[in-house]
Amino acid sequence: MSQVKFKTGAASFYVVAFSTLILLIIVASFTALVIAQITRSSNADLAQSAYDSALAGVEDAKLAFYNYQKCLAQGETADEGINDDGVVTCGEIIYAMDNPDKLGNLKCDVVSFILGRGKLDEDGGIQYGPVTIEESSEKGNNMSQAYTCATITTELGDYRATLSKSQPIKAVRPRFDGVEAKNIKKIRVSWGPENNSETQVQDSSFYFNNIVNGEVVFGSGPDAASNPATISVAILQTGESFNTDDFDKVYVDENGKNGKTDRSMVYLVPTGDVEVANKTVIGNYHGIYVSNPDTDVGTNLLSKGALVKSNDRSSESSYDDETYQNVPYVVYCEGTGDLACSVEIELPEPVSGERSDNTFVVVVGLPYGGPETTFSLEFFCKEGSNLCGQETIVSEDGETTPVDRTQAVLKGLQIGVDVTGRANDLFRRVETRLEANDDWALSIMGPLELTGSNDGNSVVLEKNMTVTCEYDFDSPEACK
Repeated sequence: MSQVKFKTGAASFYVVAFSTLILLIIVASFTALVIAQITRSSNADLAQSAYDSALAGVEDAKLAFYNYQKCLAQGETADEGINDDGVVTCGEIIYAMDNPDKLGNLKCDVVSFILGRGKLDEDGGIQYGPVTIEESSEKGNNMSQAYTCATITTELGDYRATLSKSQPIKAVRPRFDGVEAKNIKKIRVSWGPENNSETQVQDSSFYFNNIVNGEVVFGSGPDAASNPATISVAILQTGESFNTDDFDKVYVDENGKNGKTDRSMVYLVPTGDVEVANKTVIGNYHGIYVSNPDTDVGTNLLSKGALVKSNDRSSESSYDDETYQNVPYVVYCEGTGDLACSVEIELPEPVSGERSDNTFVVVVGLPYGGPETTFSLEFFCKEGSNLCGQETIVSEDGETTPVDRTQAVLKGLQIGVDVTGRANDLFRRVETRLEANDDWALSIMGPLELTGSNDGNSVVLEKNMTVTCEYDFDSPEACK
């Protein structure tokens, strides 16, 4: 009989081998996770540094624009072209700011050019390019921070600003490039959360608390506000000469048409239900969405009669063969554009003549104080006219064709700054609007108007009356 011999330790060998393999997999997975988190943290730090670089470019753009304004204040005019001699003159600064499309490769470096931040090249000429952000005089620039492109635009197609609880109202006095205010026939008001071009109104990011069972309701406090927000739009306008009494008057001709008013205010309530906005009968609200049977895209159109009616104290009036009441106007918000909601508003004529450039003001406000809302204003001339000037369209083969522009160009109201910042190989881009700060609009926020006298025929609010409660958006229950 043969003997069977066994070698001891084989099982232990396999146990150790498999255990080692499992531990290696665990360690490798953990190491990969740690490396991913380190990379993510590094990229986040670089992204913030790139953003800081872009903000530095915005600050330099402010300085460049200040130099431009200073040159204009001194009576300087633009030179024909730019000399690459390293000496920046006021004429060159004005030319660079007013003719960005003619700068060629210098367009991205206009800020560094105006501030004289070019560098000498090997041939002794001035070379402009990315402006480095030095971390300190000793450490240099270890992260390669710089703003690589910074452009300034003085001519804009729209005015854009943000309303919030701390700034619930914005008064805008538009200034146009070669267009008189009397030629403006229509305004497009757009508003909503920013950067929602890929978001539809059906998403959870939109909620319409001001529409309940197909009717407009008015809650108290910012918690009752909808998103997009309910906004108010007011128009103030006069002729070249006017009386203060004109602001209380409404004029129409004998046929009830061509209504005129110097002031108006309408409330625009958003909805995601097209049927609600299509409702045109007057009751709790007035829907203003006009669908186009030929396409799937409609328009929220507010006629000038609605603005005239807002300054009419009668319960119901007819203008331009349409009946109006002083009720809110419901807007269908498609949510497919840059801003969720958009309304085209036809402008009536002022009471005392053609609209003056000096007294034309558009006031946009948040009645509920929230949520934070970005809005834009675009101004249009009458279609089929060249009142807004002309623009040149360049075809693919290089042919130029002049066409009448229907949208007015704004100039001197805001400046657009577009800056790209860099940190190592990561880039961030910042677009912003800059304008001068003013607080003259605060006078428009006064809700009371006192007229008449205490002669027994009319009663005026006595000056010795005290305020019993002042509304606070942070504590809306305080005045209940």
